[in-house]
Amino acid sequence: MLVDEISSIPTPAQETCRFLTFQLCQHTQAMVEVGSILTTLQVPREQIVPIPDMPIWVMGAYNWRGEILWIVDLAQHLELKDPLSDPRPRLHSVLITQVEELRMGIAVDQVHDVLSFSLEAIASAPAVTATRALASVLRGSVVNGQGSTFLWLEMKAIYQKTRDQIRIC
Repeated sequence: MLVDEISSIPTPAQETCRFLTFQLCQHTQAMVEVGSILTTLQVPREQIVPIPDMPIWVMGAYNWRGEILWIVDLAQHLELKDPLSDPRPRLHSVLITQVEELRMGIAVDQVHDVLSFSLEAIASAPAVTATRALASVLRGSVVNGQGSTFLWLEMKAIYQKTRDQIRIC
């Protein structure tokens, strides 16, 4: 699925927010606010250039429209999957994201849809989560009408965590 140039900034009067939903890893669905997503792409593995001496969750660099972006495997970054037991696919679903002036690619298992959720329907982040890394970026969770649970991830927190660990500018 290609979601191109998503732009939706909820006004304070709105009681709902729009989220891009995705499969983070095998048993985990997540969502981020659409305001931080520029586009989604399917990127062949061979177009991501590995960078030496980086954490395993840094897949490498990718040329997007003439700009070199870091590509980060979000599930590995949040310690939700073992990098040694999970072979990398030939084609990656990548969210091209922007927080303030910084852009980065976030690789996920599969991109789903843009959904709107009432802010009242979103529960606060649970006190106990699967990993400390996930807890540091988790803002809340919501169950949709079909009974699927989505974790609301805070993109600013993901950027800060990434910046702290690999010193990107």
